[in-house]
Amino acid sequence: MQNLTINAPSGTYTLGSALDVNGNLRIQQGTLDVSGSDYAITLAGNFWNQGTFTRQTGTFTLDGSGNQTVSGTTIFHNFSKTVASASTLFFDYSGAQTISGALTLRGASSNLLSIRSTNSDTAAVLKLDGDAGTQTIDYLDVKDSNASGGATLICYLNSEECVDSGNNTNWRLQNLITLTGKTYSDAGTTPLTGVTVAASYNGAASSDS
Repeated sequence: MQNLTINAPSGTYTLGSALDVNGNLRIQQGTLDVSGSDYAITLAGNFWNQGTFTRQTGTFTLDGSGNQTVSGTTIFHNFSKTVASASTLFFDYSGAQTISGALTLRGASSNLLSIRSTNSDTAAVLKLDGDAGTQTIDYLDVKDSNASGGATLICYLNSEECVDSGNNTNWRLQNLITLTGKTYSDAGTTPLTGVTVAASYNGAASSDS
């Protein structure tokens, strides 16, 4: 299917199988429901949501080879975009995207996936559920992204080649630091076992222990 527009002011379009759209997907009016079978949606173009998207526990995958844009306000269950060559994923600055399940955003070494707002210098909301959400995030260049109200989104600058291009909130874009060694109860004589040691980097709250 090349392009699909849902235009049913008081109706619901319920998937009867997985949906693969090679162009754009627009919910203009009405509801798109992935059904109780949790059918997957794969989209090569742009997504506009001006109606209702019923996510169930389905997976929404962006597989376009070029830049893609997500507009409107939508709660997704699983949301995924993985690229092998550099491209940009734009999020609508006037909307909000929330992921309740697994968030996957992945570029490749020397071919980063850029995360951008549709309005430069105005952050777009991208929120991952802080209780049930999981994340697989690496090889990104992130700018103008607001993850407030959800889990902190983590992408390391050194080991995952991530780039902090500024104006990001609730993202941890920093070098991965590994601490190794032993802890002692005295001056290097009596090792401690069964204890938890918290570490703080540059005065920030401890993140690992």
